[in-house]
Amino acid sequence: MRNEKFLLFLFLFLSSFSFLNPFKKFLNSVFVDHIYSPVILLKEKIDELLNWKLEKKIILENLKKKNESDFFIAYKIYYEPVFPPYFITLSTTENLDSNIKIALQGENFVGTIKENKKDKIIIETIFSPNFKIDVMDKRSKIFGVLKSKGEFFLNLYYIPYWADIKEGDTLVTGGIGKLPYRGIPVGIVEKIEKREGETFFEIKVKPLFDPSKFPLFILK
Repeated sequence: MRNEKFLLFLFLFLSSFSFLNPFKKFLNSVFVDHIYSPVILLKEKIDELLNWKLEKKIILENLKKKNESDFFIAYKIYYEPVFPPYFITLSTTENLDSNIKIALQGENFVGTIKENKKDKIIIETIFSPNFKIDVMDKRSKIFGVLKSKGEFFLNLYYIPYWADIKEGDTLVTGGIGKLPYRGIPVGIVEKIEKREGETFFEIKVKPLFDPSKFPLFILK
């Protein structure tokens, strides 16, 4: 009888060890899901907020040096679609002027104001299909029209094959269309091709707006 009780006790004791690994895994999952991950996420959000504040300070200092006063700072809420973004929804704590027309990333052109409400601002970006804007070659001063097909690279139109344009040239806003701003950097001429029998070049342009960079935008 004693032997039987001892064996039963030994069996139960040894069997208890078989639950240690599952229990350990359970504790690990609880720790990761409910303690470690939230703390890491909180740290990332704090770092992001600090980066925003630092970037905002840099932007304001740069604008102050250029004697810029008619501008607002806004924060990205989300892109739609994610990449490349056709639209950007922004938020700001400032009281926006109803006359703001464009969004910038640093000094570079991003897009135009599509919707300006108290709680949000929607930007239509240069990546949006059918978006177009008049631009000027900063070096040679020739004008063309920059259009998007919803892809990352843009297309420059109406540049005749005898025009003075080179790969690497910077394109800026022309200021002769709906937008009254001239000289805002838009993109870099990436590739120039001339097809036989065609009067105009086929030109690919890499936009200077980089969606992967900081989520702060200047509105003016």
